[in-house]
Amino acid sequence: MISKKENERHILNLIYDENEYAEIIESESPDFRIRHKETDSYFGVEITEFYYSESNARLRKIPSYFNEILEQDHYRHKHDKKILKAEDFTINSSEGQFKQKSRGIIQKLPQLSEYANMIANKIAIKSSKFDEYDHSLTHTNLVIFDAERRLNFAPIGDFYRYFFTEEIKNILYATCFREVFLITVLEKNHPVYIPLKLLLLFADFHMFGTLIVEYPWEISDDCEDQPSEIDLSTSPFMLMFAKYMRSKTEHINFRERDGQVEVVLGNSSIWLESGRKIICDYGDYPQPSDLQTVSENELTDFFQSSEFCEKAKEILEGATFYTDIAKDLKGTLSS
Repeated sequence: MISKKENERHILNLIYDENEYAEIIESESPDFRIRHKETDSYFGVEITEFYYSESNARLRKIPSYFNEILEQDHYRHKHDKKILKAEDFTINSSEGQFKQKSRGIIQKLPQLSEYANMIANKIAIKSSKFDEYDHSLTHTNLVIFDAERRLNFAPIGDFYRYFFTEEIKNILYATCFREVFLITVLEKNHPVYIPLKLLLLFADFHMFGTLIVEYPWEISDDCEDQPSEIDLSTSPFMLMFAKYMRSKTEHINFRERDGQVEVVLGNSSIWLESGRKIICDYGDYPQPSDLQTVSENELTDFFQSSEFCEKAKEILEGATFYTDIAKDLKGTLSS
């Protein structure tokens, strides 16, 4: 059985190719310090694994444990007796004909929303320890290795629809991790890693465009800045989007570039250029020095108001977001 640090290094290498960096140093809080070849500064990466329970983690990590339970009725922790209960069951053909008896561990899978919220809780637990991390680093990312692979049936384009519950979105808005990567399997046997905050930014941008078009601005008098009509390709629209995001998270910035407004969340940003949406990934390099904070004003207050939130919920009910934003792993996924 490999050591904890060897396992963390394996998971790290699924996203970060060691040949692309000047140094990767093992540490604690966070687990790794990494330096780009062109810079003197370091960023951090914290590694964590997701299992439905500690019992499931023991079952998967201890090679002999499954046979110990089935053949010897031997449990290594008292909680395992309930969660990993061994039972007899029968196997029938597709026509319902008896084929054989067997013995195994049968578990009920969580609903997809439960699964997503369990991962949200994992992010929240790690986020609560963020102040303990090395503050000399430019930033720290969180990498979650999804050992359960609950969404392995889902097409990549449907990931947002299945995974992004309100709880996931809220914890991503709140976390101080610059990016949160989820390593998982989609499309039955397609291992990928997904930058969750990038996906959230992109999805929120599209949802906001829908709200701007469909919101009945003329019935509200709470905000002087509200538009009755706005060109969705202009800087004022992007500034409004920045204010909208500020109503959800304090970890939002913007910068002006060539007459356009770039909205930045974590490691990623979005802006409009000649009617095209441009997504930028800063690749763990230091962020631009000319970033500006997004201040709160009457517009952010309006976006937080019950009037707007209730109407936005009504407009976006049933709406979802499809994208192929998922990256192939840089290493081999262990079974």
